[in-house]
Amino acid sequence: MSGFAFPELYSWPPFFTRQRHEETLAKQKEEWGRLIRGWCAHSKAPMLTVAEASKTALFTNAALGRALSVADACFFLDDLVVQGYGEWQDGGKERCLVFLKKPEEWADIVQELVDSSGLSGSVVTVYEMLQGDLAVGTLLKEMDQPTLLMALRVLEMRGKAQVIVEEGEDLADAGVKFA
Repeated sequence: MSGFAFPELYSWPPFFTRQRHEETLAKQKEEWGRLIRGWCAHSKAPMLTVAEASKTALFTNAALGRALSVADACFFLDDLVVQGYGEWQDGGKERCLVFLKKPEEWADIVQELVDSSGLSGSVVTVYEMLQGDLAVGTLLKEMDQPTLLMALRVLEMRGKAQVIVEEGEDLADAGVKFA
């Protein structure tokens, strides 16, 4: 991918083989997690379809002639999910939504923005939060809609927000009332 900086480990052939030694595997999971999250953030495409991603430079280093197997790609994505940085979108583990930050971390960022901009008691749309003046110069500009909605659900559980969605309404038009 143009402009993406792969880590040095990406040029090491054993990186593409799941390691057996427990400590080495733990480090490998950490590095693959960082690489996958960075790739998704750079490409602004948080949804990974494993079969398609396995054909990209993310999981295939053409210069080395090495590729991560689909099973190992799922293994490392599973670890992201366990760590809170992803969510499988289907039962077959074919599509994974990857988070740059955990939904709880994004919820904290949204709450800080609400508090600092005096939005408590206000209603704004999801579109305004991602594309409007509210997003300018903030980390919200980096978020995708599914991740924002997960963060808003966290705020709902905390009693800090209420997502208002009419039946059949596009989620971008959904309103959010902040407490």
